[in-house]
Amino acid sequence: MMFTVEKSRFAAILAEVDKVVKPKNTIPILQHVVFERREDTLIVRGSDLDVEMIGELPAEFGPGFFAFTCESRSILEFVRSAPTTEITAAAVGSERQFVSFTSGRARLRLPILPGGDFPRLEPAENAFGFRMSGAALSAALSAVAYAASNDISRPQICGVLLEGGEDGLSVVATDGKRLEKRLLPPELFAEDIEIDQIPRVTLPTESALRIAKLAADADRCELSVASNLMAARVGAVSFVTKLIEDIFPTVWRRVIPEGLDIVATLGRDHFEAALSRVMIANAKAGEGGVWLVLTPGAMALHARSQDGDAVDQMECDVDTSISFAIIGSQAIEALNRIKAERIEIALAAPDAAFVLRPARDRENLVTIMPYRLSWRPEE
Repeated sequence: MMFTVEKSRFAAILAEVDKVVKPKNTIPILQHVVFERREDTLIVRGSDLDVEMIGELPAEFGPGFFAFTCESRSILEFVRSAPTTEITAAAVGSERQFVSFTSGRARLRLPILPGGDFPRLEPAENAFGFRMSGAALSAALSAVAYAASNDISRPQICGVLLEGGEDGLSVVATDGKRLEKRLLPPELFAEDIEIDQIPRVTLPTESALRIAKLAADADRCELSVASNLMAARVGAVSFVTKLIEDIFPTVWRRVIPEGLDIVATLGRDHFEAALSRVMIANAKAGEGGVWLVLTPGAMALHARSQDGDAVDQMECDVDTSISFAIIGSQAIEALNRIKAERIEIALAAPDAAFVLRPARDRENLVTIMPYRLSWRPEE
């Protein structure tokens, strides 16, 4: 006997680890997970060479344990359907080239490979470790990741930036047309750490979303940041990812406009609904341009195409008159990630970038570049 584990825990860990395993990977061993031991803990690890998922669970070990790999999907399906509450693994074959998983009368025998052959992501020295609110980190990563570029010719912005400062940890993404930013203040961290000492790194977008999902319901998330890797741990599961080597633009703060003297405050839900209604007029033409016309106490929305036009009006706390154009779909994407009843539209001039943010919040925002339409609402 190599080990015995509880079925429910084993199934949960295998399900998490299998998320990074690609069944059709052209490297056969990467279709596997590796089983390793640390004292009385069974370590299950999967990888695609860019990311790793690692799960841990208590196990009863026999004298015959050795590290091995086997095909991930097969063992996961067997454990999920196992008839008893315990799973036992044992090496079989004259040269121990198979492992047999047993549950009651059910048995699955799989070919194995040596555990030492399984690749491992090794962090650089001097990794910076800290703990913080998992839910807050998840919300920030989820809020900004959509704004990251997918243009592989600009790899430096194909991800999410984490940058520490005296005021907290900034989480930033941009595609050159918009920039999303969230700030995680010091009170969200579990200990008194120097946040500005956290290494400045850029997470691949997919990895940022994986960490967001892993940490979504966690009070605490343990993080370790090195120059080449970042690891996130919640409970018995850890996720490790390579980082983007290209440097995220250091001047990203300059994209956020200053001198925002024109501020309009309005209901988030009402604004999103009005945008959706007027965009019906240009949806068929694939156009997303919408004019916003601000007058004291009100805002009008105008959209037009060769097929028709639409107008909507709503109340708005603003004391000046100005008109400017936006891409409606960009604004709706941003609004979907603002968790506030009241929002602000802030700008300095009609032909300049504008900011969407929760009311009275200067740190969590999206900057959207100006948009030019060939027509004006008064025409």
